[in-house]
Amino acid sequence: MDFIEHPEGIDDWDPATEEGQQPPVPPAVNASEIPTPSST
Repeated sequence: MDFIEHPEGIDDWDPATEEGQQPPVPPAVNASEIPTPSST
């Protein structure tokens, strides 16, 4: 089985070579804002 690695800058956006608008990128998830069950 062959594995293909993604290039380093796969998420970079270059308006000179890309077509259309830059896709929306969601903000990073902050684990402190995610409700989790307590162990008590």
